[in-house]
Amino acid sequence: MTRMDWPRHTPTLTDGTITLRPAQADDAEGIVAMCTDLESVRFTAVPPGYTTANAVDYISRSRENCWPEVHLVISDDTDAVLGNCSLRELDDEAAVVGIGYLVAPWARRRGVATAATRLLIDYAFAIGAFRFELDAFADNVGSRAVAKACGLTEEGVMRGARLGNGGVRHDLVRHAVLRTDRPG
Repeated sequence: MTRMDWPRHTPTLTDGTITLRPAQADDAEGIVAMCTDLESVRFTAVPPGYTTANAVDYISRSRENCWPEVHLVISDDTDAVLGNCSLRELDDEAAVVGIGYLVAPWARRRGVATAATRLLIDYAFAIGAFRFELDAFADNVGSRAVAKACGLTEEGVMRGARLGNGGVRHDLVRHAVLRTDRPG
């Protein structure tokens, strides 16, 4: 499958409990609150001092919602922001995709990241991806648990692979699942 074969826009995805959708203008306040949380800054590339202007830029990119990187808000049945996620192409053949996500402090430990990851795995494989990757900071126990819960295999540690906030280098643990690993 080549990039040209992929849908131009990602549809709204839901499992009946959470929904992945493009960000909307009224999501800005929730996005700022989520991205100024110290735990969010610790385990992500969210820049310190995240502002409403950053949220407006994110919302604009999310509304474009097309490849090679798709940005989506994670919401619930009240349409409240629970987090955000992205799915991006990692190779020229568009056969390998990766995920990034952030769960808001008020939604953590409720299975939100696991549900969002499962939705994106299913979607990626349905449109032709062969490999799905999730990289987590080695000390991010929560994201590593999400990978395991979603059936991704831990493939190894990439030492000092990511420069984090504050100029600190982090080891990344690569997790992946292949379309052929899944039943059916």
